[in-house]
Amino acid sequence: MRFNRHSNVMQIKYFMALVQEMAVKIDQGFLSAIVALFTPAAELHAERQKAGLLDKDLKKLQTELMETSLSDQSTLSFFQHFHISPSRSTHNIFDT
Repeated sequence: MRFNRHSNVMQIKYFMALVQEMAVKIDQGFLSAIVALFTPAAELHAERQKAGLLDKDLKKLQTELMETSLSDQSTLSFFQHFHISPSRSTHNIFDT
């Protein structure tokens, strides 16, 4: 790891991380909400309401990101080699 004297970017020559297998549990209510996004709506009013809510969310997101980026004082990091690999494990299932 080294720092450049002309900027505050941290330079890392080689970075490696092992990722372990995991199980993901998703709530049925969340899945229902996602499915509802992709099913055709019966009412035009519901579509307009969704579009209005989406526009509000996008405006909030843009202002929050702008405020965060202006107040962010963190340093940048540059990785020359960045390697992510899964951890190797054997799964033995015995059925008796």
